[in-house]
Amino acid sequence: MTRGERRSLITGMLFGIAVTFALVLAMPRTGGRESFRPLNQQQFAPPDQDDENAVARLTVEEQEEIGLRTTEVRRGTVYRELITPARIEELETARREIR
Repeated sequence: MTRGERRSLITGMLFGIAVTFALVLAMPRTGGRESFRPLNQQQFAPPDQDDENAVARLTVEEQEEIGLRTTEVRRGTVYRELITPARIEELETARREIR
C-alpha cells in the first residue's frame, strides 16, 4: 500500500467516523417512549394470572386506528418465486480439450 493510498484510507475512515458521530448527535433522544400514547387504565382490565386463554378485545375504531386486518385462515402451500441477478461461471476442472 502506497503512502497516498494509506493517507486516503485513513482520511476516509476519519470522515466516516465523523459523519456517524454527527448523525448520532442529531438523532432525537426519545428512548422509544414518545411513540406510545398513555392508556386510560380504566379501559382495560388486567388479565387473570391463571387464565391461559386470555383474550384482548378491541373496538372497531381501535382496530381501524392501528390498521388491524383480519381474514379467514386457509390451509395451503406457501411459495414465492425469487428472481435475482446472477452469473454462472463454467467450472474450469470440467473443461476438456479434444485434439
